[in-house]
Amino acid sequence: MRLAPKRLLVPFARKRSWALEPNYRAIYLIKSIGLIGALVVGWLVYFFLAPETRVWSMTAFVLTSLVPSLAIALSERPPPVGLVWLTFILDVLGVTAAIHFGGGAQNVSGPMVYMIYTGLAGLLLSERGAIAVAALCGISYGVVIGSEFLGWLPRYPLPADYSPLARIAMVNGFAVLGAWVGAYTTQQMRLIYQRAEELRADAVSALSHDLKNPLNVVSGCAELLRDVVPPDQRNYVDLIERAAQDATDVVRNVLDAAILDDNGFSMTHGLVDVRDMLARTAGLYEFAAQLKSIEVRQSVQATLPPVHGDAQLLSRAVGNLVSNAIKYTRERGTIEIDAREEAGHVVIAVRDSGPGIPHEDQKQLFQKFSRTGDRRRVEGTGLGLYIVRRVAEVHGGKTDVESAVGAGSTFRIELPIPRSGAE
Repeated sequence: MRLAPKRLLVPFARKRSWALEPNYRAIYLIKSIGLIGALVVGWLVYFFLAPETRVWSMTAFVLTSLVPSLAIALSERPPPVGLVWLTFILDVLGVTAAIHFGGGAQNVSGPMVYMIYTGLAGLLLSERGAIAVAALCGISYGVVIGSEFLGWLPRYPLPADYSPLARIAMVNGFAVLGAWVGAYTTQQMRLIYQRAEELRADAVSALSHDLKNPLNVVSGCAELLRDVVPPDQRNYVDLIERAAQDATDVVRNVLDAAILDDNGFSMTHGLVDVRDMLARTAGLYEFAAQLKSIEVRQSVQATLPPVHGDAQLLSRAVGNLVSNAIKYTRERGTIEIDAREEAGHVVIAVRDSGPGIPHEDQKQLFQKFSRTGDRRRVEGTGLGLYIVRRVAEVHGGKTDVESAVGAGSTFRIELPIPRSGAE
C-alpha cells in the first residue's frame, strides 16, 4: 500500500531535490543520524562517566528503530504506509523499554526522546496519526512506570553513586538532538508553505496576465456597442461593461498584490496632486455607482498640499476603497470621499452607508485574502484592502477603519506631507 496525501501530510518526493520540498528519504536520514547520535552519547557515558550504564540494552533498542529508518532513508521508492507506522511503533516501544531498563522513573532523560518522535509524527502523519503516536507515548510510559510501582515489572534503579555528570550529559545530549529535529521539522513545514505560496502566486499571476487583454477587448467592444444598439437594449451593454470592470479590477488587484509583495518593485516618485487624483479615480467608478443609484459626494480641502509618491498606486488604493464601498452599499445609498490635512498628514477617507463591520472582524480586514463573515455573499479576492494597506506602507503612511454594524464604514489612508523643498 502506497502513501496517500489523505493519510500523510507530505507526499514522497520522487526528485532528488531536498532543498525546496521535504521528502521521506531526507527526513528519515536525519532521524537515523539522530539515533546514531544517541548511541554515541550512550557509549561515551558508558566509557567515561558511568560504566554501570546498561548500554547494551539501549543499543539493542536503538538498532531496532534504526534498521527500518535506514531502509526508508536509503530507498529510492515511496515507503509503504505500514512501514512508516511500524517505525513509529518500534520507536515508541524502544524508548519505553530503554526507560524501563535505564532506571524507570529515575530516568529523567528518556521521556524527552518522546518529543522527538511526536515532532516527526506531526510532520509525516495526518493530524489523527500524530495524536495517536502521542497517545501511544503517554500510554506506554504510564503502563511501564505504573507496573514498576505495582511490582508487576522488576525495577532497574540507577546505582546510588550514579554520576551526576552522566545524567547531565544524557539530558543535554537528548535535548540537543530534540532541538535539532524540532528545528528541522519547523524548517520543512516553512518550506512547504513557501513553495505552495510561490506556486499559487505564479499561477494566479500568469492567469491574470492572460485575462487582462481579453477583458480590455470586451470593455472596448461594449463601449462601441453603446452607440449602435437600440435604447431598450442598452441595459445589456451596461451589464457587460460593469462585469468587465469588475473582472478587470480583480485582475489588477492580483497583479498589484504580486508587485507589492516583490521587495524589488520600482515606484514612480513625484509630487501627487491629491485633489486631481481623487477626481480622476472617482470618475472611473461613476458608472458603477449609477447602476445602483448610489450618490458619490466629494469633500476635498481647497488648500490640500501634495504628497510624494506614485500617483498610479495611490489611485489604485483609493479606487479599491471606492469599489468596495459601491459593492457593500445598498441601492440609493451614499458614499463620501473626504480629504484634508491633519497633523502633517493628508488623510483620505471613504465613507459608505453599508451594513458595517463587526468589531471582531476589523482586525483582519487589511490582511491578504481576508474575507469577513458578514461579506461572503459579495464576490471578491480579499486582496483589495491588503493592497490599500501595502500602498500606504510603501508611501510611509498607514490605514485604519471605523465601523459599526448598521452604521456603515469609514476607511482612512494617512499619507505624510513632504517637507518643504522635497520632490
